[in-house]
Amino acid sequence: MTHDMTTIVQPLNLLVSDELDRASKIHGETFASPHEGFGVIAEEVQEVGDELEIAEGNLSTMLAFIREGDSQRIADIADCLRDRAVNAAAEMIQVAAMCEKMTKTIKEEKHE
Repeated sequence: MTHDMTTIVQPLNLLVSDELDRASKIHGETFASPHEGFGVIAEEVQEVGDELEIAEGNLSTMLAFIREGDSQRIADIADCLRDRAVNAAAEMIQVAAMCEKMTKTIKEEKHE
């Protein structure tokens, strides 16, 4: 049975819209320039990478605990890995929101 990603993607798109609204209230609806937008997006992507790097370390640690047969430590590291996955997902939602903000910035530049 294949998994229909729509059931995951639809609510994520709502979160992206919510994040864009939240960020726009704090930092404005558009970037001052595409260069600024690039910087913001690049920073968010780097934060995703940081979370993934930690997750990869958690995964290696999990394998070591599996080899040792240490059930409690496997469960503990699984909890840590879960947290990294959620943080990475949240960072990607911010990336998506900032990409939408970049698109809005470009569209408004064309109308000036």
